[in-house]
Order: sequence, then structure tokens, then C-alpha cells
Amino acid sequence: MKKKLIVISSYPIKGTTHGEKTVGVASYTKNTLVEMKKIDPPLDITVMAETHEGETRYEEDGIHVSRSWRRGNIRDLYAVVKKIIALPYKKTVIVPIEIYMFGSLLHMAYVLGLLLLLKLKGIPVILVLHQVLEDMGNMERNKIKKGIFYMVKNMFYAYIIFLASKIVVFEEKFKKILPKSIKVVWIPHAIEQVHIQSKEVARTRLGLSPKAFITLYFGFLSPYKGVDKLLDVWKTTKENMLVIAGGANPNHALNKKYSKYVEKITKLAAKKQAIMTGFVPEDMIQYYFSAADVVILPYQLFFSSSGPLSLAFSYEKPVLLSEKIEDYFQSSDFRKGLKDISGLSQDAFIFKMNGEDISHKLAYIRNNISLSTQFARYIKKERSWKKVATKYAHLLAHI
Repeated sequence: MKKKLIVISSYPIKGTTHGEKTVGVASYTKNTLVEMKKIDPPLDITVMAETHEGETRYEEDGIHVSRSWRRGNIRDLYAVVKKIIALPYKKTVIVPIEIYMFGSLLHMAYVLGLLLLLKLKGIPVILVLHQVLEDMGNMERNKIKKGIFYMVKNMFYAYIIFLASKIVVFEEKFKKILPKSIKVVWIPHAIEQVHIQSKEVARTRLGLSPKAFITLYFGFLSPYKGVDKLLDVWKTTKENMLVIAGGANPNHALNKKYSKYVEKITKLAAKKQAIMTGFVPEDMIQYYFSAADVVILPYQLFFSSSGPLSLAFSYEKPVLLSEKIEDYFQSSDFRKGLKDISGLSQDAFIFKMNGEDISHKLAYIRNNISLSTQFARYIKKERSWKKVATKYAHLLAHI
């Protein structure tokens, strides 16, 4: 019997993978499903997706897409779950969990409540956690709010363990944060196979210096990603160029506080002579990564596996990670990569948030570009979409 898979997720506009109207969960979901379809062609996949103007129902890459719900609309979300229950065949449901995908935190809580209806009907639910938060670090200083967070966090994790048939996390660190359970499975964040432009061609296309050592920050601007802190300590020189390739997150575009944050970054970038691009269209992503010498992630919290980090590995670029996210190296493939490539240590890729240490680490990368590039290629091979899709197919087969 053909396996039926229903996915409730944000999803890119037809014909695209990355887009201005969707965040990382959409592109990741599409890539995952397309690769699963390649591994198992008979697999019947339907995506109950977020609505986009002009799109209703269509088939793409052998996947049925039904634009079924609007962000922040609880009636739409209820109708989706009700429709899934009414489908007259055996099915498995996959739901990526990203905090603001359905709207506010309350909308996410509502969806998790609705998924209980599926469990009660005996319909297996696989949750793919795009975020696993252990603490709030220095992002929240109010002790009362922190106390509430810890209480709610523990209740939330206990609930999803009860609710789900399986829970997928992207890094081994996240598996350790959740309550110990055989339901929790580590499947690494996959890495795309991409066309890599030559550095010379990319820089010419973008009008960037052919001689500068270019450090790239890529992705939407968010407080937890720490780009404001990076700009605060960045040492501007003729040799080192910082490119900030990304714009405002569409999920927060109407938030006044967030708008002020983006404005602050824009002013800081101008002061430090960093290049700000705004949103990067999908067809231009290849040029920014191909033009870069190193990709930097100044993140202040480690609660998700970074899409920009995966793209850095796709384009075989050395990476620099803030010490706040050094737990990437708890994942066995990262550790094995260091062991197999002699001459590298974890410290080579981790920086403290001060100008001196960042300059020191950039110099190290520059002087050891071959070794650090080998590490990127190793992770790219270990986290290939084919390997990751095979793990998802295996998981689905054993539900």
C-alpha cells in the first residue's frame, strides 16, 4: 500500500525554494520533501501550506500543494486538522515546529492543542523541531519572565513527547535538552548541493573588491543572531570587508520595536563601513556565498540549526561561530570532521565577541584557508540531502 504523508507547513511560492515571503522552515521543508520523493517515488505527499496570493492547489516535483491556511487564523488551522481527520485513508502527519510559523506564540500553542485530536484518532504525528531552547541566556534579564519561561518550557517539552510519535532534532545538543525518550531522533540539518561560482566572477557581479578578505553575515536580521553586537566590535580595515546580506524578517515586519532594531543595524553598518544588501533574491544567493572568504555567525543563542551555516557548507566556505553556539561541536559529525582533518581544533572556528579575538580568528582562517575549507567539504558530504532524506524515509517506514 502506498504510504500517505500529510505535511502542515509554510511552503515557498511555486517555482522557488527561498523567498522574501517565507522564512527558513519553508525552504527546508520543501527540500526535505523533494529529496524524500527521490528516495521513495511512490510516496504520496500532500502539503497543507500557508496561503500565497494567486496559488491554491497545484503539483510540483511530484508533491501535491494545497494552500490551506493563513497565519494567525485559528479557523483555518482548525479546518486543516479537521480535513486531515476526515481523509478516508491511513496517513502520517509531519509538522515542522517554528515558533512564529503559524502566527504568534498563542497560535503555535493552539496548533499543538489541535494536534492532540490527531493523536486521539490514532494518526501518527512527527514533529520536526526547528528550535529547541534550553535557556534565554542574556536575551531576557527579567527574573520573573525567566522563571515563567523555565516552567512553560518543561511543560511544553513533556507535552510534545506525549503528543508525537517521533520528534526530529537537527543537532545532538538538542536531543540532550529534551526529556530522555526513544521518540527523539537526531537527523542533521541537511546541506544543499549548489552551483559554486568562481570568486572572481561573483565579486565582479556584485561589484566587490577582488583583493579584500570578505566576511559574510547572511540571513534575516534578528536580535538573537547578534549582528548588532558584531558591528559594535568590528574593526574596520582596508583588508577586511564585512558584508551583511539580509533584510528584515517578514514575520516581524509590522513590529515597531523590531523596526527600530533594523534601523539601528543600518546606522551601525554605515558607521563601520560594512555593506548592507537588504533581502537577497534567490538567484543572487550563489554570488554572495561564492564571493565570501568566510561566513560568520555571531548568534547569541543556540536553539536552532542555522540555515545560513548550512549554506556556508554548501558553498564550501570556512565558518566562524560565536562562543554562544559552540555546541554545534557536540554533534558527532562535527567532532569526526575535526579528528579526520589533522591540524584543526574546535577553537579555530569559535570566537569571543570582541574585536581583537575576531581579528585573530579571521587571520587564522586566512592563513589556514585550505584546512578550514576541507572541514566545510567534510560536513557537506556527511549532511548531504541524499543521506538526510534516507534517514527521514527510514523514520517514516517505521512509524
